[in-house]
Amino acid sequence: MGYRIETIEVYNFKFFEHTFTLPIKCKNVLLFGENGSGKSSIFWSFYTHYQSVFKTPIDAQKYFLSGNKASLCNKFTAPGTHSGIRITYKDENGHTPVVEDSDTNLSVNSPAARSMMTDTVTSSDFFNYKFLSSIFDFKNSEENELFNVFEREILQYLTLDNALIIGGVNNGKDALTWWNFFKREYTNLPRNRKNYNDFNQNAPEYRAFLSMLSQFNGDMRSALSQLIISANQILRDDFKIPAQLTVRYIPATFNERIPGTTRSRDRVVTAPQIILNAKMVHADIANQEIQHPNSFFNEAKLTCMALALRLAVLNGKPTEGVTYASTLFVDDLLISLDMNYRRKVVEILLNSAVNRQLLFFTHDRSLFYLVKEELSARKVVKDWLFYELYSKIENGHPTPELITPTTPIEEAKVFLHEHRIAACANALRRACEKELRRLLPYNKQLKKDPQELQTIQLLDLNGLICNFEKMRRDLGMPDIAHGLSSDRRLLLNPFSHDDIETPFYKEELGRLINCCERLSAISRTNVVTADMTHNEICRITVSHNGHTAEATFIFNEIMVCYEMGGVEYITNPRIKVLTCSSDASFVGKEKGLAIVYSDLYNSVSLNASTCPKLKTVLYKPDGSLLM
Repeated sequence: MGYRIETIEVYNFKFFEHTFTLPIKCKNVLLFGENGSGKSSIFWSFYTHYQSVFKTPIDAQKYFLSGNKASLCNKFTAPGTHSGIRITYKDENGHTPVVEDSDTNLSVNSPAARSMMTDTVTSSDFFNYKFLSSIFDFKNSEENELFNVFEREILQYLTLDNALIIGGVNNGKDALTWWNFFKREYTNLPRNRKNYNDFNQNAPEYRAFLSMLSQFNGDMRSALSQLIISANQILRDDFKIPAQLTVRYIPATFNERIPGTTRSRDRVVTAPQIILNAKMVHADIANQEIQHPNSFFNEAKLTCMALALRLAVLNGKPTEGVTYASTLFVDDLLISLDMNYRRKVVEILLNSAVNRQLLFFTHDRSLFYLVKEELSARKVVKDWLFYELYSKIENGHPTPELITPTTPIEEAKVFLHEHRIAACANALRRACEKELRRLLPYNKQLKKDPQELQTIQLLDLNGLICNFEKMRRDLGMPDIAHGLSSDRRLLLNPFSHDDIETPFYKEELGRLINCCERLSAISRTNVVTADMTHNEICRITVSHNGHTAEATFIFNEIMVCYEMGGVEYITNPRIKVLTCSSDASFVGKEKGLAIVYSDLYNSVSLNASTCPKLKTVLYKPDGSLLM
């Protein structure tokens, strides 16, 4: 990767009255921002800066001029106050170009900055819920026609087969540059001498324009076809949704004959139409196009369809050989998705951070922690910065407060040092809950409501402790959290209710801090993820003294590997046995993985002390080791 974003400064723009600085330090960023804190203003500041490469200087500057109707200057600043966005980039050699868009300075006026940002935009993208919600936001009486949405959100990222060549100059292959050319240049074509309002259809420039428009239509049809193929692959392979998107492209036209007349023409460029529909993919349903997907699919599936389309655009953008920055910005993307889909989308987005700098913004606290947990599981936390953004009032005006969050354990240490006993106890309660939820599989964090058995609730701290203790014993892990249950009962609960009369001692709080730190030192890796369960056929093969025992099966539960002090502890998931050479009675039944493995190694004259480690004999469908 070439350049990465080092910092962004925003001044007198949208939410930010004064200069706001977000240190990024060439890392990825996960930012939680409460509503009204300026989170989305950061997102749109980046967007405005990146979009300026497609604009004329006048159009690029209007957002920073307080007297302009399109101004995005902060409402509390006086007219004439400087307004702008300044972004510093940095490469591995320490070069730090600064690109600014403001009321006094524009990147489009600098050939070097324009070249840099053109390259950057080619491999970068912006995801937010606004686009996803607009894809199928049509009445049943309307066609699902999306060209305006594509023009606003996608065309600049859609690469066509042919570059726009004007006067020997290559202007790039993106569809928006092509379309802006047609909208702008048709008015400059030669006119008819007898009737100046009509175009001279015999002029070489006129014919060349029609030829270029025809090429554009062909390239657009081809690009959209490839885009839909890629989007449907994501729907099938990643989201497991039995549906496909379909697209119909109606070409752009120029100077078409007006219906009902013999010679009159419309004298304008008419935009193409992109009509997006869907169809179910199911053996019991006819392969029939659904013209109004929003009346057939629920909101979560519609969001996944729109997201698949957006991800298909991203997958088509280059990351290799990019001279400048390759970035992905995400803002409140997953509002309408349930936990299963959220996890899948988070996985996809984090995979993109391998080749791109990712800036992930959300106002959803649970999503913030979900992403953090996934980063911890991937052991890539060192590549990320974590921020929280809040709004406070200064001199009667809202202003942002950027916080670098510390862990609850670190907060507890500070509170203990300051003799803030109640605050320390509450921080430790949060720390215990956080670590136990990180360590326990999700199904071990739930319980049925005793009053309404169909309702599932999250366990409280007591339930989490009990389930962790049971899991620890089952895995044979040492009792590193000895006395945690009594600490919860005698130490945490009273201060959670501000019972300042309860006798508390500094030594007890310090002991609980140590307990939480031991929990935090346990690493967790999902060896078998949720999307692998009920799906992939795995096998165990054990050989000894020329004899081999083997079983094939499907995981019915996830499998987790915990590591503590250099020792691994692997959970015992339920599996559905498909074949088993040691005991045919297992076939077709659900068993614990450990029981099946034990039966296999016993059948070749091995025992618990002489058998190979499970991870050395457990194979994926492709023949590679699972762990």
